[in-house]
Amino acid sequence: NFVRRHIGWQARSLWKQRLAGLLVDRTICVSNAVRERLVDDYGYPARRTVTVLNGVDLQYFRPSGSVSEESSQVASTRGSNATTLLCIGNLWRQKRVDILLEALAIVAKGEYRCACIIVGSGPLEPELRAQSVRLGLASIVRFAGRAEDVRPYLEAADLFVLSSENEGLPLVLGEAMAYGIPCVVTDVGGNKEIVVHGETGLLVEPGSPVRFAEAIIYLLANPEERRRMGANAQRRVRQHFNIEDAMGRLREIDRKSTRLNSSHVALS
Repeated sequence: NFVRRHIGWQARSLWKQRLAGLLVDRTICVSNAVRERLVDDYGYPARRTVTVLNGVDLQYFRPSGSVSEESSQVASTRGSNATTLLCIGNLWRQKRVDILLEALAIVAKGEYRCACIIVGSGPLEPELRAQSVRLGLASIVRFAGRAEDVRPYLEAADLFVLSSENEGLPLVLGEAMAYGIPCVVTDVGGNKEIVVHGETGLLVEPGSPVRFAEAIIYLLANPEERRRMGANAQRRVRQHFNIEDAMGRLREIDRKSTRLNSSHVALS
C-alpha cells in the first residue's frame, strides 16, 4: 500500500498533473471551479493559478434580426407550435446525453409539445440513436450530426439544454445566451458561473432525468419566464463574457509576467 501511494500509477498521474502547475509561470483556468480543483486537489500554487472566464465573440454570435434560409430549414423540422430545445456537444459519456433523452421521455408524456435538436457527433451516437427510438422519441428528437456553423440552430432555438456530468465552462453556453436563449444545465464545474439559477436559466443536479425534466417542463409551461430569462442571459453575456474583455485580461497577465520573453503558460 505504501508503494502504491507513492509510486503507483495514481500517484504518478497526480504528480504529472501537479508538475505542470509547478513548472510554469502562470496557469490560466477557464472558470473558478477549474482553478479551485487544481489548487485544492493537485496542489497548484494559488498565486500563480488565475481565472480568465471563457469569452464569447459577440460580433460572430449575435441574432441576425432576420430568419436565414438555414434557420428556416431548422425551424421547419420541429413542427407547428412546438418549442425547440437545442443541445450542442460531442456525443461522449461526460455529456450524458442519455440523461437528456430520459428526461425528454418524461416531458413527452405531458401536455407540452417540444422538439429537440442534438448537434454533435461522437462514439456514442449509435447507442444514443437506439435509445431515442427505444424511448419513443424518434418523432421529436433529431440528431443533426456535427455542424461547422451552429448559428442557424441558435437562431431557431427556444431553450438550450446541457446535461453534462463534468464541465470547465462550456463556450456553447455563452454562445446560446448571446442569442437570448435561456439554459437548463446541470450544476457542475463552472456552469453556475455563467448561468444564474432563476435569472438566466435553471441549474439542475447532475444525473437526474426527473429533475432535468421538471426544469424543462417549467420553462415550457411558462413562456414569459422563458423570455425573461433569455433577455437576462443575453445581457449577462454582453456585460461579463465578452471575448474582448477576456483577451484584455490575458494581455494584462502577459505584461505582468516577470519573465516575459521566456514564460511558460499552461491553459486549463
